[in-house]
Amino acid sequence: MCLIFFKFDYLLTAVFLLVLIFSQVNLAYAAPPVVESSAGIQVTPTDARTGTITIPNVSIGTQSDRLLTVTVALDNHDIASIATDTTVTSVTFGPTGTSCSVNQSFTLVPGSVIQIADHVRNEIWSLTAPTQSQTCNIIVTLSDDVGDYGGLFDKRAAAASYSLFSRVDQTTPIVGNTGVTNSDATGTSNTPSVTIASTADQYATDIMSSSSSSGVAPTIGPNQSLQFSYFTSGIVNFLTGASTQSGNLDTSMSWTFTNTANWASSAIVINSCDTSASCTVASGGSDNSDNYGGHCDQNCVSPTLGKFYTNRMVVENGFSYNENTVDVTSHSTLFPLVTTSVGEKNTLSLILYEDEGPQNIAHVGVAFGLKQGDIFNDSQIIINWDRNFDGSEMVSVIDSENVLDNVEIIAEEKDCTIINSQCLYITFYHAFRTSLDSNIVSVDVWDFNRNGKQNYFDPGILVLDDPLDLVETHNVVYKGKTYQLIEIAENKSVDANGDDWILEDNAWKKITPETDSALVNYDKLYAIKYLDFDNSFNDASDAISYHRYSDHFSVHQIHQMFLAESIMEELCPKCLDDPYEEIDDIFSYDEPIRYKQAHNPDLQQTLEQESSRASLLLDDMMALHYPGMVFEESDIAYYPDDPISNEPSGKSDLQQTLEQESSRASEFLEEMMNEYYPGLIYD
Repeated sequence: MCLIFFKFDYLLTAVFLLVLIFSQVNLAYAAPPVVESSAGIQVTPTDARTGTITIPNVSIGTQSDRLLTVTVALDNHDIASIATDTTVTSVTFGPTGTSCSVNQSFTLVPGSVIQIADHVRNEIWSLTAPTQSQTCNIIVTLSDDVGDYGGLFDKRAAAASYSLFSRVDQTTPIVGNTGVTNSDATGTSNTPSVTIASTADQYATDIMSSSSSSGVAPTIGPNQSLQFSYFTSGIVNFLTGASTQSGNLDTSMSWTFTNTANWASSAIVINSCDTSASCTVASGGSDNSDNYGGHCDQNCVSPTLGKFYTNRMVVENGFSYNENTVDVTSHSTLFPLVTTSVGEKNTLSLILYEDEGPQNIAHVGVAFGLKQGDIFNDSQIIINWDRNFDGSEMVSVIDSENVLDNVEIIAEEKDCTIINSQCLYITFYHAFRTSLDSNIVSVDVWDFNRNGKQNYFDPGILVLDDPLDLVETHNVVYKGKTYQLIEIAENKSVDANGDDWILEDNAWKKITPETDSALVNYDKLYAIKYLDFDNSFNDASDAISYHRYSDHFSVHQIHQMFLAESIMEELCPKCLDDPYEEIDDIFSYDEPIRYKQAHNPDLQQTLEQESSRASLLLDDMMALHYPGMVFEESDIAYYPDDPISNEPSGKSDLQQTLEQESSRASEFLEEMMNEYYPGLIYD
């Protein structure tokens, strides 16, 4: 009988393992390609005519499973010097560049060419596995010249941009390479759009061009990442833009500009190397992994409350506490202090996006009472939600000090807010039995592929012991600005921006936070995010995505340089015609010598005359009242002549000196009169 039970138990174990294996197989997922870098360049209508477009010094690192794409947009409006439409004849990687030893040819992507005759034309070219560790020029050769042909209206514009992808299928990198027509469209409107058919394991890239005269850069669709844009208006009306988008975000690549015009748009779909299980195995983890284990198998992308690993926002208001919401943009996210009271029911809500779907989220934890420098596991107050492979859910609480009360969790899968996908909506209901020593809140999530991520929300939550307690506030003026502070501990407060303050020497002082990079400029980020600048970053964090030692930094820098030159040329076409050293109409003049008022010759002459009159008057008075009396020199103040000087001084110095000496003279005269004529009154 025991033997029978043993065999039955062994059989159950085997069945469980089979279910687990098949569950993991069903969850297998191909992570999408990754955009490693991108940049572009334009030929303006005033540039010297040329038959080539050169994107300088494109760097290829050691990324695995690489694909290089080039998008070309051509202005083909009719001009007197040429009657045909310009096309691309070839694209090469090399042979020139700062560190280039190759000459590799691109291939025209089938189905990517789209044009409106005598208006605009787009082409997309690709190069699979460009040689690593090379910095080469991408050279686009054209069938006809573009730029300035010399006549007033004999001008054409053009633009080219590149994108470097990793994690791309090296056998069938682009859907169109198998003979399938890629997406393209033409129209007349101010809202170009092209439909794409792609999935979460693919990535789309597009090129749009138009004869629009809007005079501003086009705006990308809600889920796209801008890679390059250019515009010009006046004699030549032309604008273009290139972008990328993860495959499962929506089903179109769209743009917007200000006025109705002809446009052409084309898009291609790039396959993940996971599709054919051809990914190069990386030692020590994947390039795009943000897990903490340092190793993953296929999918290395963590669930997120806000930003996807491509730096695109996929969730809005991902963290909420008692209906106070915030976009989760970074590992440590500013969350203005929220107050609650002991015994009050609280609601902490999370929206989580997982690229394999919400069913792949295995764990969500929330930790309370953390202080600066703490990590998630330092908390003694943690609520955990876990899901098993069979879909069953479990709630656990770590609460050694018995702080939490009435804990309840509700998890449900619903449509995401800003992408075409499903998200996990999970709500933690709870109350506190006592106040917390510290206020920071942390969220810890991971999926069934062991990809994990933590976020911290600071200042967080302040729990009051008594519902009737009033939060002590302070109004202070600091560096010319007024702040309202909420006191959260003895001699410590926070302001509405979440910045910490300390009380020192009976004065509140702001604590300047240390940053991970000297590039972080919060005033600049505020301007980028909240002010409507044309050609600004689509997301404030794009401005500081790369530190100066990153491979991406130089490419990003070149892109911004070209963009600045383009805007400068549009605003002032003649400003870049001549170098500054050739400007010959600069003039200067010498300012006249400035004197103190005390050194003014007329004033000096007047002072000397008055001094002489005063001496004569004093001599007459002394001779009249003190005949024959001789005064010692020490009894009379003596002031040497002050020569004229060019040293700068103000009128107030002279006035002060005259007032002091006048006062001293009055006092001296009064003392002398009182000594020799006591009781005598002079009218």
